[in-house]
Amino acid sequence: LPPNVIPIHPNFRAIVLANRPGFPFLGNDFFHECGDVFSCHLIHNPDRESELELLREYGRDVPEHLLHKLTDVFSELREAVVQGRLSYPYSTRELVNIVRHIQRFPAEALHAVTDNVIAFDKHNSATIKILREIFSKHGVPIVSSTDALDAKTLSKPDPLPEPSLLFTWTPKGPSFTTPVLNHKLSVNDYAVHSSKHQTESLTNDRLTSFHERMASWKVPERNGNVASLTTLSDGSVHLLVSPLALHSYFPPDYLNYKRIDLSDYLSVLQAFSSDILFKPLHALNKVAFLSVAAGIFIIADPVNDTIEICHSSELRQSSVKSNRSSGWDIFGGGARGRARV
Repeated sequence: LPPNVIPIHPNFRAIVLANRPGFPFLGNDFFHECGDVFSCHLIHNPDRESELELLREYGRDVPEHLLHKLTDVFSELREAVVQGRLSYPYSTRELVNIVRHIQRFPAEALHAVTDNVIAFDKHNSATIKILREIFSKHGVPIVSSTDALDAKTLSKPDPLPEPSLLFTWTPKGPSFTTPVLNHKLSVNDYAVHSSKHQTESLTNDRLTSFHERMASWKVPERNGNVASLTTLSDGSVHLLVSPLALHSYFPPDYLNYKRIDLSDYLSVLQAFSSDILFKPLHALNKVAFLSVAAGIFIIADPVNDTIEICHSSELRQSSVKSNRSSGWDIFGGGARGRARV
């Protein structure tokens, strides 16, 4: 080789941090500049678990649920960039800076910390609308320039006094017993298929107002009308959708819901009259469709994707009082609207 040529070592490698071409950083087209010289390999953003592991190193005292929320926010921000809804490519670097700030100043309000990242975009009304939608969906507050002008300060809290006994109740009169009838049930177990979907138009209501309601979301009308609703003690919300599907939303964030299609059991459910009851079974953490008159119970386990169909020939319609006001027509149209927790 000529003396003025330096040979490239066979193990030579270059790790390059580069901006994408175009707005907002106006980076160069790396493949156009270097693709004919080097064998180029693009390294994408880390996956969710890798990003969480990285954040735990920077925020050892930051609550785990907050790390999950922030990771989900930035994951959706990047999706919005790919979709063309946002122009700024939010990276792991900004996310790490937020976590480091929270680790060092744990008493600072979360919306003040996130303001360091969105300060440039929050003055754009179209962009702040998208950011607010994404952040609020995951329970992370942000404050726009107009919010700062309308900010309210709560009064000083006053503690309640210690509780004191005012009066008591004691039973009077003769006691009585209520007969309990035992019936044998024939039980058949079935595995069912479920699909997971993203909750539509999820809003954390407590981020924007002082409200008892925690969250609200839109029930997708394309999957049918809501016939009935119940909740379990773990905070999960379960909707029976006509025709014949069970939607289950699980805490703490209700970001996704599980849909169990019950159309395969149409022949069983057709035997039901309009007095079907959709009830929670808190002790089993399951939900049930009851028709005492028909002697049929369907117990659904939304977590493990199983149902149990129970038959009893000993039950009689005369053994209970019909409660039409709490029933619903499984094949009729239900009320449309927003599910609320």
